[in-house]
Amino acid sequence: MLNRRTMRAIRAELIGKDEAARMVEAVVARVAAAGYLDDDAVARAKAGSMRRAGRSKRAIQQKLGTKGIKRDAAEAALAATDGDDDNAELRAAATLALRRKLGPYRSGTRDAETMKRDLAALARGGFSYAVARTVAGACSPETLAALLGDVD
Repeated sequence: MLNRRTMRAIRAELIGKDEAARMVEAVVARVAAAGYLDDDAVARAKAGSMRRAGRSKRAIQQKLGTKGIKRDAAEAALAATDGDDDNAELRAAATLALRRKLGPYRSGTRDAETMKRDLAALARGGFSYAVARTVAGACSPETLAALLGDVD
């Protein structure tokens, strides 16, 4: 963002290119020294938010990668977000199914064609076939909750 703004100032001939580069470096150094640039914290926050929204591990890693977060930082953030939940991916797929009214949350009849659509939607979300099949093939929300261990 700073580079875009300084490029506008350079084009408007308000400052020189060398001066703009020094200014950007100084601002970035000050912000980093204050602790405002923390890729790990950003990765944890984004991974947590996306996981709660029903995003798959693959989709989260891809999104964090486009934001410039390194793969190992993204994996660490995802591990911190999921904690010791062995069903994190299945839970995220169930969340997506609930939000999009797929699988056991679909109203009306469920036939082979709707199953195919549900599997495709979950696959586009980045979930493996096994996870998508488990969620889309669940008979009811209660069955899915039992699979996740959410039933007391």
